[in-house]
Amino acid sequence: MNLTITSLTDYEIGDLIHESDRTVVDRGMSKVNGQPVVIKLMRNQFPSFNELVQFRNQYTITPYSLALAKRLVKRKP
Repeated sequence: MNLTITSLTDYEIGDLIHESDRTVVDRGMSKVNGQPVVIKLMRNQFPSFNELVQFRNQYTITPYSLALAKRLVKRKP
C-alpha cells in the first residue's frame, strides 16, 4: 500500500525510520523552529476505533518515555 503525505506543510520529511503494515515513521524537521521531529502516520485511511485508540495511547506514552530516557542518560558515569 502506498502512503502519500499531503498536508504536513510545516515539516520537512526526511529519512524513513520504520515501516510496518499499520504505520510509517519518518525523521523530519519543523520548518517553524528547526527542531528535529519524528512523524508517525497510520497507513489505513479509515482506521477502526481500536486502531485510533491504540495510536493515541502510543502518542500519550511518548513524552513520558522521552523524559525517562533523558534521566537515565544523565545518570550514566
